[in-house]
Amino acid sequence: MIVLVFIEMIHHYKSGQRSVLYLIFYWAIGYVGLSPEVNITKFIFVCFLTEPKADFVYKFVEDWIGKTDLPFSCSLLWLITALFILFVCLFWFFGFIHTPAVCLFSGEGLLVSQGQKWFQHRRLLTPGFHYDVLKPYVKLMSDSAKTMLKKWERYANTNEPFELFEHVSLMTLDSILKCAFSYSSNCQTERLLAKTGCFMLNHEWRYEVIRKRKEALKKEKELKHIQAKRNLDFLDILLFAREQQGLSDEDIRAEVDTFMFEGHDTTASGISFTLYCLACHPEHQKLCRDEIIEALDGKDTMDKIPYTTMCIKESLRLYPPVPGIFRRTTKPITFFDGRTLPEGLWCICVSNYKQTKKRCLC
Repeated sequence: MIVLVFIEMIHHYKSGQRSVLYLIFYWAIGYVGLSPEVNITKFIFVCFLTEPKADFVYKFVEDWIGKTDLPFSCSLLWLITALFILFVCLFWFFGFIHTPAVCLFSGEGLLVSQGQKWFQHRRLLTPGFHYDVLKPYVKLMSDSAKTMLKKWERYANTNEPFELFEHVSLMTLDSILKCAFSYSSNCQTERLLAKTGCFMLNHEWRYEVIRKRKEALKKEKELKHIQAKRNLDFLDILLFAREQQGLSDEDIRAEVDTFMFEGHDTTASGISFTLYCLACHPEHQKLCRDEIIEALDGKDTMDKIPYTTMCIKESLRLYPPVPGIFRRTTKPITFFDGRTLPEGLWCICVSNYKQTKKRCLC
């Protein structure tokens, strides 16, 4: 769909028409802050087409788009495929990429921040993801999953099809709000516009989460209880850091926006694709089910589920929630084979998808 819309935009531009699609596309290119060196065409096609069609895409870009008078250039972009070069791009001489559009949506949180600010926030938030912090949340996650399964039972009784990802996404959102923000949203059962479809755009609702937690911490008993806890959850860490380490309200909002969105969306994607792969292979699904039933044995915790863990990891390998990464060279670099890259080159590391897509089970 995205590819067809993109081709339609180019067609209108080439024919001299200025359609709504073209205007939206042209606005988006300028709004996100992409420089003329960014080859947005290759990025769109490579990310949304399967690997066997990549050769056709490159030929299409070179033979047709490259000769068309477009409002951006088709040069100075390097698509990374070699694993060694990918390692170099991710860890040496390459800086993170952030654009005004991303910062406008989620603020300058851990996802897009750089330099000293990134290291400070990373060091601050790491304790919130310690195993000892996450283990007590199993019961809360289990409750969210049970709410989702009750909804699925109604569909099963009527044989009515439904869209899986929407339900899984609400379940992961419900879980992350309970565990990381101490906030019960009931978003799986209350179909309010602010809490479902438009939640990503509704900053006020997310700020309400912060406000309510602040009010709770102001109560003397609650404050003593929180401080007595061995480990603090994600939002508690941010709120206490506001007083102790000078974290601003804007910093807190940015981290909440980033963690709330990326945290639940990527998890929902991983769960959905895992369920899809298991549905395509009932024999593996049965082995996972039997293993989990045996591990649970009437309890709400699971310690050892090796086969299920392998299936989850294989699904993440085949269908990674983050199939590509942006980087930009911060200084000139020379590889072992003599090839060099100049400073300021935009790179798209698509190897997350390309290199792992050797054999798909589904």
